[in-house]
Amino acid sequence: MNTPGTPSKKLPDLKADHENLNPFSAKGNLSFTSFIGVLLAAIVFNLLVFALIRSQLIPARVALDRDRVLTFYGIWFLFSSLGFMAVANSFIKRWAAILGDRELPGYLRSIIRISLLSPVLGSAMTFATLIFFPGSPAGSARDETPRFALVGTMILFLILGIAASVFLPVKYFGLERAHFRDSVATYIPAVVSNGKNPVPNDKVLGPVLATATPAMRYLFWMGSDFLRTKMIEMAINSAPEKYCSEKMGYLQVEVRDCFFFELRRMASHAPIVSPYFALYFESQYRQTAATDLKTELSGDLEKVRSGAATSSQSPSAESYAMRGFAGSILMVSNQLELLEPGPLFIRRTDLTQPSYLLRAFASPELPLVEAGQDVQRFVLLQKLMPVFEFQMKALRKEIERGAEVLGPSKITLEGAIKQLEVRLAAIQKDPLAIGER
Repeated sequence: MNTPGTPSKKLPDLKADHENLNPFSAKGNLSFTSFIGVLLAAIVFNLLVFALIRSQLIPARVALDRDRVLTFYGIWFLFSSLGFMAVANSFIKRWAAILGDRELPGYLRSIIRISLLSPVLGSAMTFATLIFFPGSPAGSARDETPRFALVGTMILFLILGIAASVFLPVKYFGLERAHFRDSVATYIPAVVSNGKNPVPNDKVLGPVLATATPAMRYLFWMGSDFLRTKMIEMAINSAPEKYCSEKMGYLQVEVRDCFFFELRRMASHAPIVSPYFALYFESQYRQTAATDLKTELSGDLEKVRSGAATSSQSPSAESYAMRGFAGSILMVSNQLELLEPGPLFIRRTDLTQPSYLLRAFASPELPLVEAGQDVQRFVLLQKLMPVFEFQMKALRKEIERGAEVLGPSKITLEGAIKQLEVRLAAIQKDPLAIGER
């Protein structure tokens, strides 16, 4: 307790003996002027690195040079980590000066680092730090303000940043199509016993995804892909009469395409980010559909042989062949669609929106998210492209063998195969879908 006449205690001026301009050290403190200088230098460095790496990475991705691509992603991640460290340390040392500490406590360091990985929280953290400039009301009152109030100011700005994301346009965050609750509403009665949709409302998910870091958003979207495609499979298996009652046509014959029909409908509300789970469940469904079709055609053939079917009921040999070919061609078409950029998928850049601050602060999650998308696509291309080519060659041979039975339908099938080859060539021309950015 101060005795009468004793001056009030002020935070020590640490500039003289504890200011640390080393960008790779989190110890010490920074004055406002030094903080601005170090931060701007780090941002310029980060933006230059981003521009240089991208200029080398894009040609390597176009050429599908795996080794070069991985090398540049590794370099990008390394320099991003260093750049982010410099930015985070400048904030840490500035807050050490604001709080009058020689070294900031560990929990506050963690809050600052995590905040700077998110564009929403990073913006809020920047504003909270900049209000303590010399001569400002906040800067002038700092010496007389209790420590908990200064820390509370930081937390308050972070909360205000989250609150602001509720009112900002979802397009600003690349979330205009992120309606996960609506995308699964059709399947809830068949999947959830109590009939209640377990997916949170968009008003809750929107701010969460807007605030999330790019890696967190990516992982969430991947998880939702699995759950939502699994829901489609469960709904079809539990209530096929409801979800597969609509007759679907392809190449002028009736086909079974229930899973992909539902996948498109789901993606119209909230697109998918990865083709993996859709490809897996589509393959599972296609196997079942092929078995059912064989059983159905065998039954029809038995009726014809036994004379139980009338001439109007009897499918022709051409019809038999067309239904089998249509199912096989449709399977390839669906799998190609899972490799083509289009309405089924979220745009790659939406996972990192808004990305300006993330680039300036050199978020190391940017190269991780970008590399994650390229790697999964590269693996799928390596596995599926030879399969596609083999399947289309096999289909062409089978069509030639069955030319007499197919009659005029042979032209239709050859046209469908040609369209598949054109789509396959487009994927081979831009394997990593760079032109869709």
